[in-house]
Amino acid sequence: MEPEFFLDPLDFLRALYVRDIPYVLVGRQALVLLGAPLMTADYDFYMSPEPEHLRDLRDLAEELGLELSTKDPEARPFFSLLSDNLKLDFFRCRSYPTGGGEALAFEDLFRRKKVIAVDDFAVYVPSIEDLILTKKARGAPKDLEDIKYLEVLLEREQR
Repeated sequence: MEPEFFLDPLDFLRALYVRDIPYVLVGRQALVLLGAPLMTADYDFYMSPEPEHLRDLRDLAEELGLELSTKDPEARPFFSLLSDNLKLDFFRCRSYPTGGGEALAFEDLFRRKKVIAVDDFAVYVPSIEDLILTKKARGAPKDLEDIKYLEVLLEREQR
């Protein structure tokens, strides 16, 4: 029986920062970092669609002992990295649909990112406005609830 492998999510986020892999943390973990009173267990990322950044991420995953959910992530816009305690979901697209025929380019999303200091590194999350757009595009009940938190955070930020 193999020993369990537990990875501290902060160690993973620090490693992304140190390797300078372009990403933004989306989903509820981003809301938690922005100050919303939510709980969630998984981590969702939009990452650069460039092949060299995927290679860097694969090297990092191998170094940390993370398992890939697919043998060929280059051929897919979505894949996960897994440990015994973490599920890290990655979406790789040049742009993400926001509804009404509109799309949000990763390059723009990354350029407008918020940089949140955590310990000795930083975590990147989309701007609150961009997070609202991504939540509206999905439109699930959980996302509509998240939008309410984001609107309050945006109002506080604009004061």
